[in-house]
Amino acid sequence: MKERTAAELGEWKIIDLFKQFSVKSRYLEKYDDAWCFKVGKKYFSVSCDALVYSTDVPKTMTWEQVGRKAIIMSASDIASKGHKPTYFLVALNIPRNLRESEIKGIVRGIKKGIQEVGGSLIAGDTNESKETVISVTTIGYGNKPPVKRSLGDEGNIIATVGEFGESAAGLLVALGRLRAPKGVSSSLINAVNEPRARVREGINLGKKGILAGATDSSDGLAISLYNMAKNSKNLGVIIEKLPISENARKFAELNNISPEDLVLYGGEEYSLVISVKKDKEKLLKEKINGTKITKIGRVVRGRGVWLRKGDKLIKVKNKGWEHFKM
Repeated sequence: MKERTAAELGEWKIIDLFKQFSVKSRYLEKYDDAWCFKVGKKYFSVSCDALVYSTDVPKTMTWEQVGRKAIIMSASDIASKGHKPTYFLVALNIPRNLRESEIKGIVRGIKKGIQEVGGSLIAGDTNESKETVISVTTIGYGNKPPVKRSLGDEGNIIATVGEFGESAAGLLVALGRLRAPKGVSSSLINAVNEPRARVREGINLGKKGILAGATDSSDGLAISLYNMAKNSKNLGVIIEKLPISENARKFAELNNISPEDLVLYGGEEYSLVISVKKDKEKLLKEKINGTKITKIGRVVRGRGVWLRKGDKLIKVKNKGWEHFKM
């Protein structure tokens, strides 16, 4: 029988292979993007992520932006736990012909990203490789247990911290595949080159005690909601409103493409997708730290994610950014 390749398996089936023997945290779900342990009265969350030049870096990015993005990618996972990203371990794998100026650019970006989220570099490793790969492990902590990647209970409010669509639009502009509306090209490309981790927002929401679940949306809104549903017993989501930015809406109209596809399947926003306890809805503000919060739907009985369009419910596909499949 012919063996399947990594492309045929896909990222999530490969992750399942590791889940067969990985140790489950007592504070987080099995299919979460971090691990948590407690020391004294503090809860520590740990997560790792890797930036691979050939799959994660468009040509519009500088080397400094590459280094910064590697930090943001990992810090975003900890922010979704409601904890503060504090300590970073960086493994830098680079080809032998990478120039000194490029290496210094990466280092400046790593430093900039760590300073931006308010942490410290504590250790790392450097290796030779065929292409640039930056692997980052982030350790964060908080006084409360981490927010799980789940939907919580039926009737909870689903919201997003930050808007969607600009990163997907910016990548299409950067690749020269589609046009940008007048005056917004730089804004769209900047959404790709300079993603933001919602660290302060995640910490503040965690302190309020209103969240039943949360995740960061690096792989797209649809797959983020399905990941939350995976950790929830027979629960799903009905989306009533798309959290699309005005620039992304203009981009979709100009190029005659689906705004739903940009929002649901684009990815790379690093916004937060949150489930707010239904009895705490009044405590949810329209903005937090200047970032827009959009109520997009509710948790319902029955597995799956649906989008309401008029009187119809349309099943949202369980897809987004997935390594080996793209």
